[in-house]
Amino acid sequence: MCRPSSEGAKDGTGTNYFEIIAFIAIVYGIVWFAMRSYEALQEDVKGFLVSKVCGFFGLQYQAQPGTPGPGRFRECSLLPRYDRFSLEDGFRGSHDGVDLAMAEVDLEQDAGRDGYQTVYRGILIVMDFPKSFKGRTLVLKERGSVANMIKGALVSGQRVQLESPDFERAFAVYSDDQVEARY
Repeated sequence: MCRPSSEGAKDGTGTNYFEIIAFIAIVYGIVWFAMRSYEALQEDVKGFLVSKVCGFFGLQYQAQPGTPGPGRFRECSLLPRYDRFSLEDGFRGSHDGVDLAMAEVDLEQDAGRDGYQTVYRGILIVMDFPKSFKGRTLVLKERGSVANMIKGALVSGQRVQLESPDFERAFAVYSDDQVEARY
């Protein structure tokens, strides 16, 4: 049976585990640094390019915007219940005198021991509308004729038939002012 002697490590013929561990740690450090640098570079390039394109269209870009937050949408019952949110890739600007702000949002609900669960991921858009509305229009997700009849009985107004068949397949619209709803 052959046993490595402690003398072999001294004369360079045995295995030196410290050198192997040090080599692995150095390689890991280089890879970690390269990945972090790549991610930072990717974010910088994205921010630069998107900012330039947005500037061309008269918009401002923010990678981490503060608005539009989901609060107003939640008050109008347009979003599911959530415990925390994050915003990214925000755009703000004006077109033909109409101010607009939009951002990607990720809403999460506390799932107890399992952490947080995403309940909505999408885009929030807030824009001025240069017309005053006197009526109330409600746009609901299409849920089938029976569910829509029940829902329609619970909301004020009448079902509005719109021109777009694609929109009609996806949403049910109720309003107490048919003209404003179409506008």
